[in-house]
Amino acid sequence: MKITQDDKTTLRVEEKNRTIVMVAGIIMAFALVRTAFLVHAFGLAYAYYLHWILVAAIAGLAGRRFTEEVTVVFHRQKKEIAWRRNKLFGATEEGRLAFDDVEDVRIGYRGTGKRTTYRIEFVVKGEPFPLSRVYSQGPRGREVCNGVAQRILETMGRV
Repeated sequence: MKITQDDKTTLRVEEKNRTIVMVAGIIMAFALVRTAFLVHAFGLAYAYYLHWILVAAIAGLAGRRFTEEVTVVFHRQKKEIAWRRNKLFGATEEGRLAFDDVEDVRIGYRGTGKRTTYRIEFVVKGEPFPLSRVYSQGPRGREVCNGVAQRILETMGRV
């Protein structure tokens, strides 16, 4: 999670699963370089390179379609949280929560030892409500989550 806006009226926190985009980019780059070599070697005979262009296009579309993006906006004056989650395969979830509906902000984790991953969760009606389904790994991920969670608590007047 990353704070992208913090001013007098709004705190905006966003998350984007960049791993899938990176893998798709690598596949696209390989396919396009392969296409260039085949065009150079065989000329414009499409039978040799068309499938590589198709692989590049599919990788690009898949990278966009399989990316989860989360935006959480904290409106200080309204004391309201607006959230939007573009899930995998393009489904969208969105909603609003009052500051008073959020009982706590905590760091959720999964795994143990060096493989522990972290994410920020609200507690709403006694149940965890993850801001994102993306986990951050390692000590750096924990520090980032702690910093963002602290800023959220300050914005909500809980510190």
